[in-house]
Amino acid sequence: MTSTTDDLASAERRIQELTKEHSEAREQQAATSEVLGIISRSQADIHHVFSAIMDCAVRLCRADLGSICRVEDGLIVPVALHPDTTEFWKVIDENFPRPVDTSSNLGRALVEG
Repeated sequence: MTSTTDDLASAERRIQELTKEHSEAREQQAATSEVLGIISRSQADIHHVFSAIMDCAVRLCRADLGSICRVEDGLIVPVALHPDTTEFWKVIDENFPRPVDTSSNLGRALVEG
């Protein structure tokens, strides 16, 4: 009887794992579709594309904050933020652009790969 109960419990756990994996895969597929749709409609507006990518990434990661930066002439320059508010941009603008060096976590990640 114990073996059957253990087998049933194991099967139920596996079903829960597969259900969660399936749900996450569908979320990723929906986000990819959303970003590709925005890219096809906004080819001339790169800021809009970066914002869409950021929104999807934040949603998929269940994060509160996010940013996309590019490196330009040795400086880290933010191009998209979540939330995309005036207040958040004000804080970011006080600290960026900043050099690509080891004085920040982002800079360190870029330097050290």
